[in-house]
Amino acid sequence: MAGYLFLLGKIKDANGKVIKNANAIYNEVFSTGIYSTRMHLENTLKSGNWSKSKAKESTFTDYLGMKENDYVFFFFDREIHGMGKLVNVGKDCKYWGYIGANKPKAYSENQIEDVKLFPDITPDNRCVCFFKPVIETYNASVDMDEALTSYPNAFKSLRVVDGRSFIKMDDEESFALAALIRRKTGSSKTIVFDDQIHRRVYEKVSKEKQYFLTAKSILQTYPIVNKDGICSEQMVEAAAIERLTKENCLIKDTDSLQRWDYVCHQVSASPFKPIKYMEWIDIFGYRKSVWNEESNIPVPFCIDKYLVVEIKKDCLGKKDSNVVQQVMKYVDWVTRKYANNIYPMVTAYIIANGFDEDFKRNCRETGIRNYNLGYRNSRPQTWMDIKLIKYSFNGQEISFVEVPNV
Repeated sequence: MAGYLFLLGKIKDANGKVIKNANAIYNEVFSTGIYSTRMHLENTLKSGNWSKSKAKESTFTDYLGMKENDYVFFFFDREIHGMGKLVNVGKDCKYWGYIGANKPKAYSENQIEDVKLFPDITPDNRCVCFFKPVIETYNASVDMDEALTSYPNAFKSLRVVDGRSFIKMDDEESFALAALIRRKTGSSKTIVFDDQIHRRVYEKVSKEKQYFLTAKSILQTYPIVNKDGICSEQMVEAAAIERLTKENCLIKDTDSLQRWDYVCHQVSASPFKPIKYMEWIDIFGYRKSVWNEESNIPVPFCIDKYLVVEIKKDCLGKKDSNVVQQVMKYVDWVTRKYANNIYPMVTAYIIANGFDEDFKRNCRETGIRNYNLGYRNSRPQTWMDIKLIKYSFNGQEISFVEVPNV
């Protein structure tokens, strides 16, 4: 199970006066099992889509990757507080806060009054997720320094939280943080969880599909560019995240992107240093080993394959040879950092709107690594596992098809 760390801050009025502090927000969030990122939009975007607001596109992508049973934790005042698990309310664990929230329009309170998911929603609460808190952890907290020094090898995402509303963590990081939080339980101070809003939302989303937070609901605000392209690289990333997270039974047979157990976007691919100098993998993921194919039960912490994805919104040609170099740099990083220097454990995708023959040739010639397989009687091998994936946008959805490169 993956995990999310939500960063809680102060809420201020138009004059800058604090009307709710982080601790009050935590009490409210924990007792209701509801979290929503505040996404303020001062004016309606003239473009008619979100391409001029990369931060909001990125937040939408984060929500699209959420799944039931993922852990949630909360951060404020230099400490990590409490825990819970995302829970489906109806068919999903995340929804639009009101009908029309998918559109880049600045709304007033009156405009959304009759289309809110529940009464406490404001125009800034465009996305909402639901979780069931572990009540006994309400008063448990761990200092950030204590967390980072307790399991130094486990925590990766936790080191790069600056400037984000929340971060996603992999299984190892989530389990380590859950263990630390549980170790701090024991206080008699507790809180009551009331799922009343969950039940009201269930009734509402069962009748109205416009609350479903999907890539399609965002993509329909974007124009088609150059026959079947799109103007936003981030939205290709969002659609890919949604597809890679879905159960295979819900994916079209013609689609080349299948489900991975863990998927996250914008994952660091360099040693820790000032964030503005760090490099980021567009999409990183892994697939776990299973006990047997019939049961499909994953083996804890045993990973079969790692995924590296680089995304470009345009067609790639001769001038884009640096893209292959960039991907290989990420492949090398993941192989060293995660895969114990075993190249066959890593596969890479390059997603773009098309590839000309020059780019394909360059990929075949430079997208390789030579390595030795085994320890005793090792054998020289060549890694050649970059797949070229063409995306196509029809004005509603993005589809992904592998392009042969032989």
